[in-house]
Amino acid sequence: MGENALLKLTLAGWLALIGWTHPGSAGGVADSCIQSYKDRQYEQALPLCLKAAEQGDPHAQYILGKLYYFGIGVQQDYVQAVNWYLEAAGQGYAEAQNILGWMYNFGKGVQRNDTEAVKWYLKAAEQGHAKGQCNLGWMYNFGNGVQKDHAEAAKWFRRAAEQGYAKAQYGLAEIYANGKGVKKDDNEAVKWYLKAAEQGHAKAQFNLAVAYARGKGVKKDDNEAVKWYLKAAEQGHAKAQFNLAVAYARGKGLLQSGGTAADWYYKAGFSYLKEGKKNDALRCVERIKDLKISLHLSEPKAFLADKLLTSIQGDDTSETSPAPEKNQD
Repeated sequence: MGENALLKLTLAGWLALIGWTHPGSAGGVADSCIQSYKDRQYEQALPLCLKAAEQGDPHAQYILGKLYYFGIGVQQDYVQAVNWYLEAAGQGYAEAQNILGWMYNFGKGVQRNDTEAVKWYLKAAEQGHAKGQCNLGWMYNFGNGVQKDHAEAAKWFRRAAEQGYAKAQYGLAEIYANGKGVKKDDNEAVKWYLKAAEQGHAKAQFNLAVAYARGKGVKKDDNEAVKWYLKAAEQGHAKAQFNLAVAYARGKGLLQSGGTAADWYYKAGFSYLKEGKKNDALRCVERIKDLKISLHLSEPKAFLADKLLTSIQGDDTSETSPAPEKNQD
């Protein structure tokens, strides 16, 4: 063999070793698709991902599914999203399996089918996919698409929770707090609520605040309760906003302030209204009116009761209703 031929073989072997592919090859197109998507160059990513997807690359198929789901660089089309997720999921791509489960779970681009949702969540979960494990946990917890089994729910929540997934940590905390599938343990519940709360999970923050307020699973501490109520309240959690208002009205864990209490009752009222809970919103109106008497609320603050009541009667939540998030779990 000549020296030049040997050099070419050596170079080819080295390029193969480091994973180099020609930009026109399937691998090269897929890499360009992935990079364009990461760089948010969606119009550029679309044709690249389509080519790579048609060549059978699961990551490109998954990205193409997302582009169709969110309508990024292409007309939104849930059916097309499902088709491409299915292609990727069929090749064992865990992220696509989880999202395909979600599509069946909520009837997006396909007829709702909880049994199919469980099937795909399970495939993702068995690969160690935290979101898939968490979603499977909720299916077992509520008995959707599978026989209700809290022990199985706890198992899958734990696997995802130990990977640091906040929603699963919250789910596991709920399991311990309610003693379903495991022995009731308030200490364990607080442990997992805290882990989720520290990652910004609003419901976990609220439940952790309640634990501190009542001394369940942790030493009673009004200051800590207020701290976590505030974190959840700032995320729009209605009950946290209401309880924070109560804390300000009573001066529990912070300096008493009728004006601040009125502000939080007002915000809670809108949050309840957004959830369709008019009676709870009306309760906020009455609490603001009570503050006018009990804490000599100033007129501008007292006026919040009338303002909230007008919104309730007109069912206007425009002041506090953000645009719906495009979320897929």
